[in-house]
Amino acid sequence: MKLVFATNNENKVKEMRSMLGDAFEIITLREAGIDIDIPEPHDTLEENAREKSTVIHNMTGRDCFSEDTGMEVVALGGAPGVLSARYAGDQKSADDNIALVLQQLEGVTDRGAQFRTVLSLILDGEEHQFEGVVAGRIALQRRGIRDLVMILYLYRRERSVVLRRWTCRRRTSIVIVRGPLPS
Repeated sequence: MKLVFATNNENKVKEMRSMLGDAFEIITLREAGIDIDIPEPHDTLEENAREKSTVIHNMTGRDCFSEDTGMEVVALGGAPGVLSARYAGDQKSADDNIALVLQQLEGVTDRGAQFRTVLSLILDGEEHQFEGVVAGRIALQRRGIRDLVMILYLYRRERSVVLRRWTCRRRTSIVIVRGPLPS
């Protein structure tokens, strides 16, 4: 089955192809002849994921999927959430985003957080949504690692392991998926 992946992020495409193997043929936007930046104007991961898959489905008429992902920190009322990539500004600096979250959590004891992804799949014109969640806590400091993204600081409760260092397959093996599979 062929699915258009509504993203311009080559790393996400590579990761998805690795996870799905030969089960699906993932078509990139470029391969589908689409050269647009799909807006993410909404306040929820669910709405942004739906927006992206709907735009691409309307453009192509093909089965497609998209995702929106965010780090949700309990003490920050669920922030940064949909703003995870640009939490510290439109420059989308991972270092700045991490620094801001750590600054806002100074002195905070409840460092609970979750990394949440919502996937919107459109098959035969019908949308299905799925959610993947990894819960943990935000680390107290950066640990000296370079080229960081916010997920680096989300630890699994039962293991003191940094998720960013894990391989794609290992990370996906621990995600809890919520939502019915389409029939």
